[in-house]
Amino acid sequence: MNNFYIVDVFAERPFTGNQLAVLRRGNRFSTETMPQMARETNFSDTAFIMSDEATPEGYEVRIFTPEEELPFAGHPSLGTARVIQQELIRTPVEKLSLRLVGTIPISIQYRHPRSFRGRHRGIANGCRAAYLLKHRLSHKGEHRSEQGYEIGRPSLLTSRALEKGGEIRVSVGGRVIPIVKGKLFFRDRQEMT
Repeated sequence: MNNFYIVDVFAERPFTGNQLAVLRRGNRFSTETMPQMARETNFSDTAFIMSDEATPEGYEVRIFTPEEELPFAGHPSLGTARVIQQELIRTPVEKLSLRLVGTIPISIQYRHPRSFRGRHRGIANGCRAAYLLKHRLSHKGEHRSEQGYEIGRPSLLTSRALEKGGEIRVSVGGRVIPIVKGKLFFRDRQEMT
């Protein structure tokens, strides 16, 4: 059976932030089945960890909305890294890599046994932090963004931009809270047709 997880990403407490479904052993599903699984969860994104074993480049992950595959997305990357660290690696690590379109490094900070904070490059909040630093509109370099109140799922994202040697490095992060761990009752591609 395949393991199935629901985590809340960029959440400060359960049932807030961005919902994410994560499925292990994604290589058992066809590309046609993956968006069907995403439609079944009815979340904005569903991540598939293709194998429980990492390659030298990292863990292969595919991200689907109910309509299409995404080459990269922020909260699925962070939430999937949390599931990999807690359920596959099972020991504290400072960094792990996801293989999406390219390799995405995820640095990990531990705050509480049931929570997880990670940092990764990308998404709009990171771009905003870099823009503010580049144009000297912010000298602090660290920012907090709150969103999702209007839909009843408040989220807190942190971003940091640092300039060194003319290059701006950006990290974006937030808390990931595990909500559900379960099993799927089908194993192979033929059972979905």
